[in-house]
Amino acid sequence: MHWLKGIVCYRAEDFASASPHYTKAFQLAKYSAGDLQYLLVNQYLEVMAKTKQWRQFKQGARWAGYLDIPVRWLRDKEPTEQNIRNSYGILGLEKIQYARL
Repeated sequence: MHWLKGIVCYRAEDFASASPHYTKAFQLAKYSAGDLQYLLVNQYLEVMAKTKQWRQFKQGARWAGYLDIPVRWLRDKEPTEQNIRNSYGILGLEKIQYARL
């Protein structure tokens, strides 16, 4: 339910309202989202970047690495602090938005 509410807010470009929904969905699905884990994690990370929540972004990126879930703009790189910051910067850009949710 939280994930769907997050998607609705995301599509309306209301990232501040999407943030708490994605955070809750991410917390609830850490071990159980199965095939949908990639989509949820990457949407969560993008919203955290767009709402300037560095700590949550970094923790989510590290969690994704732990589970071998590729992170957009980080997937082929080592998850160093600098590479995570670069991904955070790119995903935080207003003009970057993925059509498929």
